[in-house]
Parts: sequence; C-alpha cells; structure tokens
Amino acid sequence: MIVKKINKNGQGHIEMMLSFVLFLGAVIFIFLYIKPFSNTSANMDELNSVENTIMNHITVDIGRLSIVSFNNSVTNPHFCYNFSETQYGTNYIEVREDSPGTNKLYTIYFGNTDIFYNTISPHREISCIPQNYRLGVFSNQTIISYRKIQQLVYDVNNPLVGYIRVKKNLGINSDFSINTSYLDGTAIPELSFSRSIPGTVEVESKNFPIIAINDTGPVELNMNIKVW
Repeated sequence: MIVKKINKNGQGHIEMMLSFVLFLGAVIFIFLYIKPFSNTSANMDELNSVENTIMNHITVDIGRLSIVSFNNSVTNPHFCYNFSETQYGTNYIEVREDSPGTNKLYTIYFGNTDIFYNTISPHREISCIPQNYRLGVFSNQTIISYRKIQQLVYDVNNPLVGYIRVKKNLGINSDFSINTSYLDGTAIPELSFSRSIPGTVEVESKNFPIIAINDTGPVELNMNIKVW
C-alpha cells in the first residue's frame, strides 16, 4: 500500500490565496454598496445650504391687519370697512376668515407689486362709518411669495436668463431642482423645474411643507428640493 505524502506547504499556500480572494471580495462589496467613506454629511450640508439660499430668495416681508366688520343691517348691510391707504399701503389683498357669530372677520395683507399683482379689497368702502368696523393691530411678518417662486422658475426656463445664470446669481455651485405641489400631491408646473441627473452622482432630496402667499392669500404647499 502506497501512501502519498500531503504537501502541507502547498496546501497552506492555497488556503492563503482563497482567504485573500474572499477578503478582496468583501472589500469590493463594502466600497461598492456600503460606501464607508461616502461624503454623505457634506452632501447634506450642501442641501441645507441650497435650501437656505432658495428660502431667503423667495421670502418676503408683508404687513397684516385684522378687521372686524359688525353685523348691522341698517348701516352696514354689506359688511363694509375702511382704512387709510396712506398709513398702511396701497397694494393689498383681502382674505375672508372663518369667524363665530354674525360679524365678519377679514385679514388684509399688504405688500409691494412683487408680491401681489393687483389690489383686491371688495369690502373696503371709503364711506363706511367707523361704527361699522374695528381695526385690529397691524403687524409685520415674513412669508414665502408664490410669485417669487414663479419668477425663479420662469428665469430658469427663460433662454435670456437660464439655469446657469440663476445659479450664479443665487451663489449656488451645486446642481439643483425644485418641485412644488399642493397638499393632495397635484404638481404645480409654474412653481417647479427639473434637471437631468447623471446616474453616477449622489442625490440628496428634501420634502417640506411651506405656506406661500398669492393674490388670494396664504396657501399651503409641499416643496421638494434635490441637490447633486
């Protein structure tokens, strides 16, 4: 009976090669799929920076005045009120608020022509007597302008301005897109623009609710910003 002697040195060499191949495969898997050194934190910082820049660009200061119009069928059949345009401004909109009882509550928003297209105040009457209404406290507040989002998107799509110039004017280096929708998910094309995203880049995305003011008053919307 002949017994072959196993070469332990050769066997050890094969085992070492197998171990190295397995190790190399594990390293490749980690770098391809887990990406331990990916720049996620830096990308999120850039997303936050772009978001802040856009928010600052589309945010405006407006004035706000509450008015109660009393129910008086004799002297106030149409729930009129009045205020001084010299004191408060000449460009404004009226928003009817829900109010208990028979009196009517209105909020008047004041802003320049970059915020509102027209002056709309159906119940303001110069001849309305002071006994028919009461003015509340005037206050200033900051809010997102529907029209400024619209203008931003228009500039991006306008060949005379364009995406590159918009980025430069805003001081944004990364590529980005904005998509705005109503709360039910219906897209608002005039407040949205998209860009082609290369398949090899990481994309950071953020969804958040906003309140924007337009010619009819504040409206609740959802906004999505992508950065890559």
